[in-house]
Amino acid sequence: MAIVTAVMAWYTRKAIQEGQSQRQETNIHFALTREQDKQHHEDTFRPLVVLTPSSPADAIERKDILSCLQPANLGFVLVECVAHNIGTGPALNIRLHVRSDRRTGFGPSRELVPLAANSSFQDGAGRIEIPIAYSADFNSADLNNLPSGLWLLVLEYDDVFGNSFHTLHSKHLGEPWTCVGRGAAPDTTPQLLDAHE
Repeated sequence: MAIVTAVMAWYTRKAIQEGQSQRQETNIHFALTREQDKQHHEDTFRPLVVLTPSSPADAIERKDILSCLQPANLGFVLVECVAHNIGTGPALNIRLHVRSDRRTGFGPSRELVPLAANSSFQDGAGRIEIPIAYSADFNSADLNNLPSGLWLLVLEYDDVFGNSFHTLHSKHLGEPWTCVGRGAAPDTTPQLLDAHE
């Protein structure tokens, strides 16, 4: 009788352990499925903001996309592009940065209005104007040198769920015109071209 009881207890214990293991696997599977559903729902409303050059040739050569204007103690960077949200959800907190001179944070930036899906923004005549506040870190000489130097246009924006995204547009012809990613833009600045490039 004792042997039968011991065998039954062993089988009962094994059945309980298998049940617990199956319940754990089910809980893990349910959590993964919920996370995938949440990600799919957020991706359904993902914005994608890009700059489209006003002239098709500018997207290839890129040399005429940036220019500057300095009327009476003011400065403006003129970006000869239109900002388009080609994604499926609204883009919020859009910020356009111009990075230059291999220094992070060196260059002007501007906040743009939120963009609904399939909408665009421009100040006029197919361009975006970035007003300049001169400082010890960025003066009128820096503004004059900006268009001819190696620059990077950085768009940072959020979706309605608070996720951050970025789009990079590089002057460097060896780089693609458009690179996109999730999260804040990488802390990169344009690199000076090697003499052999």
